Amino acid sequence: MTVSLATMSFGQRLDEQYEFGNSLSKMTEAEAKASNEMGQQVLANTTTRGGGGAGFCEDFSNGFDGNNPYGAWTFEDSGDNTIWQMADAASPAGEWSNNAGTLASNTAANGWVIFDCDKYNTVLSPDYVDVIGYLTSPVIDMSEMNAPVVEWQHYYRYCCFSATPLTLEVTADGGENWTIFSAHGNFAESANSGSPNPLITGVDISCVAANELEVQFRFAYNSSSATGYSHYFWGLDDICLYDNEIANDLEVQQVTNGDVLNWWEYKSTPIEQAITAADGGLVVGTMFRNNGINDQTNCIVTIDILDGALSVIHTYDSNAFDIPANNNSPVCPNQPSDTLYLDTGWEPESTGTYYVRSSISADQVDDIFENNILEKVIYYTLDIYGHDDTGALNQELDPRESDDGGTFYDPTGYASFFHCPNTGSIAYGIEVI
Repeated sequence: MTVSLATMSFGQRLDEQYEFGNSLSKMTEAEAKASNEMGQQVLANTTTRGGGGAGFCEDFSNGFDGNNPYGAWTFEDSGDNTIWQMADAASPAGEWSNNAGTLASNTAANGWVIFDCDKYNTVLSPDYVDVIGYLTSPVIDMSEMNAPVVEWQHYYRYCCFSATPLTLEVTADGGENWTIFSAHGNFAESANSGSPNPLITGVDISCVAANELEVQFRFAYNSSSATGYSHYFWGLDDICLYDNEIANDLEVQQVTNGDVLNWWEYKSTPIEQAITAADGGLVVGTMFRNNGINDQTNCIVTIDILDGALSVIHTYDSNAFDIPANNNSPVCPNQPSDTLYLDTGWEPESTGTYYVRSSISADQVDDIFENNILEKVIYYTLDIYGHDDTGALNQELDPRESDDGGTFYDPTGYASFFHCPNTGSIAYGIEVI
């Protein structure tokens, strides 16, 4: 969505509220194809976090009985243990999934697992229910593993709130306590959107599992909230456990040209709404993480601004800081990523195309330098304020069904938020493309 903007009166806001509620949308063949294409891109750009040999791998060629040295998988769900299934040619099934496609994992041909809640709720439609499920590994000896990482390939789509219902949970005391990690990988949380196929995801579980004799992990669906998630699917395959042997690996995961926690970011910004250098200039956010087994000391985030000819026109360095390794974290579950927002002191002198580049370095020599740097393109325009790329959004937005059990709908709104740091502008039009 873009706003054609000569001037926008200061303080006027178009609040962005993506409340999907119980809205459902059917996955089309084109969307499924796009998920597969996204998966190929992720495969090409994803760094495998497990550097050591595989201590455990499961390809489900023997079904839930397991094809690994430790034994069978167990599962349970709120559908009388019918939601977890070995996938077949029709998976994922259900009214809203439309057989959206086989999980494109490395060993999908010999079997993969699916939590097919859309199929389960299609049988119950229209009286659908929220669902919960767990797929639990056998007990695994990790006593010789200093930095265990669980890595897997998956494909998912969920409804009906934007926060993900997918978690990886780990126990080292026979299930008395479970430590919960996010399992949505590097796919942005979004209700109704299909993930890349496959999405390769790795989670460092060192803080709870390192050097432990009896460890289990489980893939949990909707265990944290227990409400609000009823439809679509979660396909899993090629689950492996590695001992991370990468010593030093800092990674820049995302770059934003704004403080997205407080006032969002924009692909296109009217130059009269550029933050002035006197007020701190362009705000750049950098999401980063430490993938290695060593603490990283004196880390510095460097922001470069490039013009349309890719010449560096401004550089800003952060103060130095330290990033502990996951296996040394004093908090468990530890925060796998952190974001640093920097006032760069830069403002554009003219409209045009610019690039924001963020890189991270430390005292230690990085083992995988390629993932230390990331950039994005932005535009300063005469009168266009916009969040999005120019491609079609292809999103179905429905009103939220009322909670009173009838056939009515709650008031539902969809809009965009525009933050105006400078006074004297008036918004005069909205263009939806």
